[in-house]
Amino acid sequence: MNVINLEAALERFDGDREIYIDLVDTFLEIGPSDIEHIGQALRGGDMKQVLYLAHKMKGASITIGAEGFSGEVAEIEAALRNDMATDVRARVEALPSSYERTVKALSQLKEELQKQP
Repeated sequence: MNVINLEAALERFDGDREIYIDLVDTFLEIGPSDIEHIGQALRGGDMKQVLYLAHKMKGASITIGAEGFSGEVAEIEAALRNDMATDVRARVEALPSSYERTVKALSQLKEELQKQP
């Protein structure tokens, strides 16, 4: 699966690169906090909050075409919805590295889009 599906993301915004870049900026700004909060919720045993944050991150990442990250967050959400909380810890611990790969891809993509007329 691609890290970023730009074609699908731009289709959501009728090809409007400015809107897309604004949403990428928001994702990049909020993401570290969401990653930290989901870890805190997990450590505190607050699985409802973990589920809420996973769902939120899944929606945001789908919107910007971050399919790889979205898939990983969706796995956390599915594990919680299917009462498989034991699978959640390792998946949450893997989120920061997955997010960093996504950030790298988004940053490169954003730079390319900003160079285009």
